[in-house]
Amino acid sequence: MWLAHRRGRRGAVRLSTHIPQRTCVGCRRVRGRPELLRFAIGSDGQVTLDIHNQLPGRGAYLCADGTDCLAQARRRRALNRSLRVGAEVIDYEALSATLGTLRQEVQTSPR
Repeated sequence: MWLAHRRGRRGAVRLSTHIPQRTCVGCRRVRGRPELLRFAIGSDGQVTLDIHNQLPGRGAYLCADGTDCLAQARRRRALNRSLRVGAEVIDYEALSATLGTLRQEVQTSPR
């Protein structure tokens, strides 16, 4: 749950449960930011998974729930357009392997 401290009219601190909304570039569904994975240009100049949502610059979001959004984004070149980069900057096989590993870790981790 997303909680942020906000100041009210009289200076009192109150909690806000507002969740920022982002659009998946693959399936085009609008979801809360915690439900999506952010991709950005890494320090090596390649598109990389931004796990901590802290890389500077433009970001693009894909669903984290195991759908085939990466394949849809590749077919429509949506990741290229969102990040404003050429096709040579994106290694889809490496991104797919990274997503597969991440999803496996999430499924096997105890809750």
